[in-house]
Amino acid sequence: MNQFFPYAGSSNKYARLIAEMIRREGFETYAEPMVGSGAVFFSLAPQSAFICDLEWLHTNLYRCTKDDVEPLIHELDGIPPVKEWFLEVQKNIYEIGDRWVVAAAWYALLILCYNGVVLKKDGLPYLTWGDRYLSWTRRLPTYKQRLRVVNNMLRGVEIYSGDYKICPQADIAFFDPPWIGSKEDYGTDFEHTGLAEYLRTYHGKWILTVNDCDAARVFYTPIAEWSIELEPFYSVSPVKKGRFKRKELLMTNFTPKMFGG
Repeated sequence: MNQFFPYAGSSNKYARLIAEMIRREGFETYAEPMVGSGAVFFSLAPQSAFICDLEWLHTNLYRCTKDDVEPLIHELDGIPPVKEWFLEVQKNIYEIGDRWVVAAAWYALLILCYNGVVLKKDGLPYLTWGDRYLSWTRRLPTYKQRLRVVNNMLRGVEIYSGDYKICPQADIAFFDPPWIGSKEDYGTDFEHTGLAEYLRTYHGKWILTVNDCDAARVFYTPIAEWSIELEPFYSVSPVKKGRFKRKELLMTNFTPKMFGG
């Protein structure tokens, strides 16, 4: 399994590489403090881990899937394959009381939009819509099966909701912050200086991916022992029309055994 749901900014494109790097290092504890769709986590499939995310909608979905997946699956059965329903739920997602209803609605929204949540408007998630809702009923059994797989993979996992600093430190951790200069794309003005300071004194090994730019090298190169330029990939920006080839850096505070360390 490669990721829980489609999501903008996902590390799915490099997840297998990063997971293999982590396996070769060996570890007892693993952490993913910015888990998002969990691309690296699910590729690695650790028996125990700490995961965390600032977006409560994500962590609620993870917790419901872990705690009792069957009520979540039951709620999915009641979702009508009508675009108007999804658009209405998107506007009212934070007002729903029952956390399993919220989790089911959020899971459906993430699956049915093109790129996951790309930004927020007036504090609400903004999704890029296509026609995937037309296949909702046909693909529902697949979505249910995925939830059951995730439920099994989360059994030894502790889930935290909030800033990356509340996630317990581990032998090795993967950090995937919003890209520098991505506020227009994702609606997030992330403090990279704060993350760099946090990583400077991290007690375990860490791996970081971030867009390749001058600012990234200023923030992170002084605290990294090793880095590599990853192959460019095509990414769609909701602000800039069209597809763009973008570069990404992978940095660590150790020399990976996979690369001769």
